[in-house]
Amino acid sequence: MVRSLYANGGSRVRQCAQTLLMMVALASTSCDISERTRLDETRAAAAMQTILASAYQPVSLSAGAFHSLAMTEDGTTWAWGGNGDGNVGTEGARIQTTPVPVAVWSEVSQVSAGQGHSLALTRNGEVLAWGRGQFGQVGDGVTQFTSAPVRVNGLPRRARSVTAGWNRSFAVLEDGTLWAWGEHSYMALGAPIVHSGLPFQVNLPGPVRSVADGQSFTLALLENGDVWAWGFDNHGQLGLESTTYESAIVPQPARIPSLSGVVKIAAGLDHSLAVMSDGTVRSWGANNAGQLGDGMTDPQRVPHPVPGLNDARDVAASTLWSLALVGDGTLRAWGRNTSGQLGDATRSYHLTPVVVGNVSNITVISAGVSHGLAFDSECHVIWAWGDNDAGQLGDGRRHQNLPPDYSPRAVAVALGNGVQNPIWPLGGWGSSRCRLLHVMKAGVGAGTVNSSTGGISCGSPCLEAYERISGSAHVVLSAVPDSGSTFDGWSGACRAAGGNRDAPIVIGGSTSCTALFRSQIE
Repeated sequence: MVRSLYANGGSRVRQCAQTLLMMVALASTSCDISERTRLDETRAAAAMQTILASAYQPVSLSAGAFHSLAMTEDGTTWAWGGNGDGNVGTEGARIQTTPVPVAVWSEVSQVSAGQGHSLALTRNGEVLAWGRGQFGQVGDGVTQFTSAPVRVNGLPRRARSVTAGWNRSFAVLEDGTLWAWGEHSYMALGAPIVHSGLPFQVNLPGPVRSVADGQSFTLALLENGDVWAWGFDNHGQLGLESTTYESAIVPQPARIPSLSGVVKIAAGLDHSLAVMSDGTVRSWGANNAGQLGDGMTDPQRVPHPVPGLNDARDVAASTLWSLALVGDGTLRAWGRNTSGQLGDATRSYHLTPVVVGNVSNITVISAGVSHGLAFDSECHVIWAWGDNDAGQLGDGRRHQNLPPDYSPRAVAVALGNGVQNPIWPLGGWGSSRCRLLHVMKAGVGAGTVNSSTGGISCGSPCLEAYERISGSAHVVLSAVPDSGSTFDGWSGACRAAGGNRDAPIVIGGSTSCTALFRSQIE
């Protein structure tokens, strides 16, 4: 319980209270438990509500191949997942299973995650890059990886959006021009060059609204609603109906003649999607896993409707699967599902759109190679689902498809809130719809918290969320101290259990429980 935590008075009490409330399992500030100064539980609970009320919401979200990025409304950039090329923005650890802040020198307005590199757009229009750079995709003129963000050189004016692709990067500048740099296999940069470690302008007939990058091709949506395409067209992913270029390569942008009035675009491995002004969705390109959503597995060279989608607001595409945000704030997915990336509690491929989990009020979506991300604006939750082998789900663990039914789960994403050790998970605090139990540990001891029914296996550190979206759920939490530590009680919604290691809890809304472990060495 909170009242069981002791500190050495004054500022050290406040520091240890922050440690408890911010879920740091082994605090950087050591609490001297030999001094019997008790923390007031009522004040601690009030402090918790203040922290929750000040939590920042993500306004930009991006799933890369094996890592993920989020930007909160205070301009802070967070990253998690595979870090083999420094693309998470930290040195040393190759896997980062929970979000960490990226050390950028300016507030950020947008993030984009690529195959092995990352981009961020600052609020003053600068473009920053980090991660894999052997093809020049970092844009600093050096072809090597960097774990520290660097400024992209050579852009003549401020950018308004960025896109990190497979091994390429793009920026739309404030004048609507499109600039590109990185790998140029199959002419995917849109100019007759091999590679470019510095940005150059792509020749297009009008101002650009957005860009989407596939494995070896690129799409650009102009402000007038037309879509232009270039690069590899071996499966019809450019939508040009017929390709007369040698080896199915289109070296320079060409207009897709059957598309007009487009408002959103997305590019996968070798298929493409577009949202039309009337809310319908068009798809074209490869279809071997049903990623076009038309009920078949035959490729399509001409954009054609995806059945059942009539009020789409956004689309995302990746390796052999597709994702759509529809008008009521729910999600649809189709295509490959070997890692549960369709989020429908199965691993079955689907040739037509199916509902993703039991999530709603979604405003932002993104698709990685085998995982998906979505932001729930009511619950203030980033939902993640699919492959987690590189920690790209951000839930503190590293193995595939959690929970076992392959449904979306909450990301233990950190939020900056103006206090030391700013770590707090996005959760549905105060919402009647969101049923989330957050479990945390505190104290200078060590131990594990598990749940029955399963869903939480909280070692050290502890940063866990247990989801039940509708109704209430009965869960029993069990605290087991490590050797050399003792269990010192519960706080939060579990405080009625006192010193009992097993704490029954009903998730009737958004609740939290803290297990306190004390070291036997005083």
